[in-house]
Amino acid sequence: MAFELPITAFRHAPWGGRQLTLLADDWSDATFEWAFSPKPGTAALITLETEPAGTQGVFAAYDPDYIHPRTGVAVGATEIMPLINQASLEGLPSPDPASADIVLYHTLYATPANGLRVAVCFGSFTIKQGAPG
Repeated sequence: MAFELPITAFRHAPWGGRQLTLLADDWSDATFEWAFSPKPGTAALITLETEPAGTQGVFAAYDPDYIHPRTGVAVGATEIMPLINQASLEGLPSPDPASADIVLYHTLYATPANGLRVAVCFGSFTIKQGAPG
């Protein structure tokens, strides 16, 4: 079942890194699509797909020795690591007023080896303006 995940990013810096940990299951062979749109149900302004680490997209890696944060037992986990480049965030339409946050809505979909596409998480994606660097 998908869970709600509010995300905050800054317009003048790339966003990503380890954002999600999926305990116990190995999703490293799944394909991913992470869509970001101005309103739920509308066309995406940014779509991330499965890509190698360090490139704009979604990368997943399985760690069989991952320790469960509550039990202390090794359960394994898949780390989900997205990346949106700074240029993609800066290329989004400017809000009115220009100092306002940009609020998008996201949904992460995964298709594991069994071929059944599932929604993993969804929620708001707030992009803070910050000072240009």
